[in-house]
Amino acid sequence: MLRTAALLIAFVVALAGARLASADDALLADVLHRLGENGGVRARYHERKTVSLLSAPIESAGTLYFDPPDHLARHVEGAGGAKMAVAGDLVVMRDATGEERLRIGESEVARGLAESFSVALRGDLSLLGSRYETEIQGDLASWRLRLVPRSRALARLVDRIVLEGSGGTLRRVELVEVGGDRTTTEFEDVATGVHFGPEERARIFLIDRAPARVDD
Repeated sequence: MLRTAALLIAFVVALAGARLASADDALLADVLHRLGENGGVRARYHERKTVSLLSAPIESAGTLYFDPPDHLARHVEGAGGAKMAVAGDLVVMRDATGEERLRIGESEVARGLAESFSVALRGDLSLLGSRYETEIQGDLASWRLRLVPRSRALARLVDRIVLEGSGGTLRRVELVEVGGDRTTTEFEDVATGVHFGPEERARIFLIDRAPARVDD
């Protein structure tokens, strides 16, 4: 009798766990579907980077742009007006001192860092699952998605990436490095369904000439 009761309890616990996993999978699929439906995105951001060797955090603010499937740009406001853009395997960095253009090629680390959250913005569940171990909590109104790199090369640098949002809107991204340094980016005034014309696209994503190539 006791053995039967124990088996029954174990079955119920396993069933409950399966249902929770199924619910989490459904939530993840729903969130990514909504993110993927956003199309072009423009948002204000505030970034705070905490570095163990520095006594105070590094802060910046500006505008983030995303044009699916793989164009992401960040324009920093203020002195210097630094800009960074990722377009496929092309990374462009421009500031008052000049410009650098790189092809990240087959570099897992460079590609992983460059795609750290654009892979979620595009809403590709299969791609996200191939690049990261995923764990989602909450509900559609307030969700938290934890990503752990599958790539050993990237995992030597990045411990985890945590995304938070509501529905199909990304509100916050935290990238935690293995050494404990972390970068937190918060978004506001998020506009979706943004269409970038050819000239605007070239200006925002800095795509107007050939770069050098960099590999591991």
